[in-house]
Amino acid sequence: MIEERMRKDLQSVRVDLASKGMRLTKQRQVILEIVQKTQSHPDADWIYEQVRKRIPHVSLGTVYRTLGLLRDSGLLRELQRGATARYDGNTTQHHHLTCIRCGRVSDVTLAAEEQLLRAYRLPDAFVMHDVQVDFFGYCSTCQALHKPSTVSFQLSASEIEQKAES
Repeated sequence: MIEERMRKDLQSVRVDLASKGMRLTKQRQVILEIVQKTQSHPDADWIYEQVRKRIPHVSLGTVYRTLGLLRDSGLLRELQRGATARYDGNTTQHHHLTCIRCGRVSDVTLAAEEQLLRAYRLPDAFVMHDVQVDFFGYCSTCQALHKPSTVSFQLSASEIEQKAES
């Protein structure tokens, strides 16, 4: 079933790239498949090592250029985490949790996202294109190793609704 969905996705990728005057080369297809099949939000070096298992003579430069092209084409997302770019094959609307100790990135969907967005009034002349919310803290593994000394907070759904109404 996943392979069938991938074929459909690859066909739409071919059409999308063709509309921009580009082809879906073997390198582009392999890189896109690798990023889409992982949920770890890998960096270019990890992707390069995975691609080399399938295309042994690929260069790191090709991987970087292809990641940029796929990002610019909207086929994957790039997440800046300090000096390191991480890549996400999930291009649907979602947000991220990032561990500030080990760098692990996980996807999160906000249940009260609409109320949260309505709580903030944007200037009338502003047209929103995208919203990205990043949460930084400690993953469960790192919590055991490092007791955070920062103050954490949590907003309940009713507090978000009250803010949206005011």
